[in-house]
Amino acid sequence: MTRYLMERQAVNVRYGMKLDGKAEYIPGGRFYLSEWKSPQNGITATFKARDALEYMRGTYYKGMYSSGGTTLYALAEAVLTDANLPPLRDGSSPWKLDESLRGITTTAPLPIASYAECLQLIANAGRCVLTMGRDARVTLAPVQAEPSDYTVSAF
Repeated sequence: MTRYLMERQAVNVRYGMKLDGKAEYIPGGRFYLSEWKSPQNGITATFKARDALEYMRGTYYKGMYSSGGTTLYALAEAVLTDANLPPLRDGSSPWKLDESLRGITTTAPLPIASYAECLQLIANAGRCVLTMGRDARVTLAPVQAEPSDYTVSAF
């Protein structure tokens, strides 16, 4: 079976629990195969998989000065395209950028830094948050004024 494995092959992890005789699952995340070992006996195999952030460790060298300015949306797209993230399970784009980034322009070039650091700089400039969901989609979206999940109080 190991001959069918390849680097960057998607591995979808989910956790299950039997409740009242029926299995219920929650998504654990999407990871990508990075290495594996299968001894000659064929009884066991060892796999290592990493999340999409692993691809964001590479260095972005293409930050250039633009006298006319560039939108933060275009900068983020350029960084994410260069990072060569694998498409999602349904074949869609592995990132989602908020449309508000199209309205903010800059002439500042991105530094020579990791893809993740460049995206964080873009997120900060656009007053956005950089997140990655369990489906491995990278998202740049504005900070919400109101918490949507839970409230932290003095109690």
